[in-house]
Amino acid sequence: MRQGQYLGHMVTKGDRRTFVMAIERAKRLAEKDDAQPVLWTHEGADPDGIGAMKFVRDYLSQKHGLTARIITGPIMFTARPFAERLGVDISEKEDNFQSAGMHMVLDTCAKPLLNGARGVLVPERTLVIDHHVPDVTSIEAAYMIRNAVAISTCEMLASIVPVREITREGAFALAVGIASDTDRLRVAERRTIAIFERLLRMANVKRTEIDELADPSWDPKITRMVGSDLNYANWQTYEVGSKEWVIAIGQTSLEAPFILANALRRLNADISASFTEIGIEKFKISIRVGFAQANKTGVHANDIARRISQLCELPQEQWGGGEIDRAGVVIPGTPTQVVVMINAAIKDIIHLATKT
Repeated sequence: MRQGQYLGHMVTKGDRRTFVMAIERAKRLAEKDDAQPVLWTHEGADPDGIGAMKFVRDYLSQKHGLTARIITGPIMFTARPFAERLGVDISEKEDNFQSAGMHMVLDTCAKPLLNGARGVLVPERTLVIDHHVPDVTSIEAAYMIRNAVAISTCEMLASIVPVREITREGAFALAVGIASDTDRLRVAERRTIAIFERLLRMANVKRTEIDELADPSWDPKITRMVGSDLNYANWQTYEVGSKEWVIAIGQTSLEAPFILANALRRLNADISASFTEIGIEKFKISIRVGFAQANKTGVHANDIARRISQLCELPQEQWGGGEIDRAGVVIPGTPTQVVVMINAAIKDIIHLATKT
């Protein structure tokens, strides 16, 4: 797919009609709720995200006479010249969201919106427009603000999700529901699966799909979201020679590994004796975490690996990832993937193994 073909990236003529519909619906909804609109995107640290928000700013100015500001926090080195040409206010402080009237906030994470203790002022009624699939972070931000509305313009679906009364778990499920409706997600999932299938055939490996990781009381939608909450990757589990499970989480949000780790930690270990009888004592779990979302939010890949290990209550074998400067930008030339290797006793993944 060529760059600029879908929104979330540079808005083309083919995208504009649906995108404008999303903006208008958002504006009407905000007016109906008597809300002070705050337009925000978590993809502000790249040139395409800034370009998309410039389109919103220009449209609101020309169509409605509304003045909008574009603000971004720490920004990727590739986007800085582009942002400066567009008149974007680049700041590395989290208190730069205070503004009168209608404004847009471009930042790579919703955490500043939630972090009132650090001087961030957010109206009680807030409109969150997310030009990507609303992931856990943006949905949770809307949930925490309570009266917010999250809007997805990803793939020009212009989905509107009221978040007023839902639970935190419901917010996660909504994020999954939106993601599952996008054509781009489905295409990427098919491509991802096809690539994995080809590699697995070459390695003579049996694939096993797992629909639920946690105990039955968990909503399976939450578990399935681990790989599809944000950036396109379907979530597959593979059994390698009855000894190794490879859980692939392609380019995902920071919350997803934590959800996965928590699920692993909760696995039912009551029937581990049955596996001792067939001679299986240990499995090795390999968790591959996409690094891109981590570098945008300034969290080192090693920190993700360490956190997964802690949440799983399992020893960590190794981790790796690119170096990051103080602004959370990956230093050019360093690796952009992290592979987390965790050795797990069979009791910790017994629930997985029983599904084969």
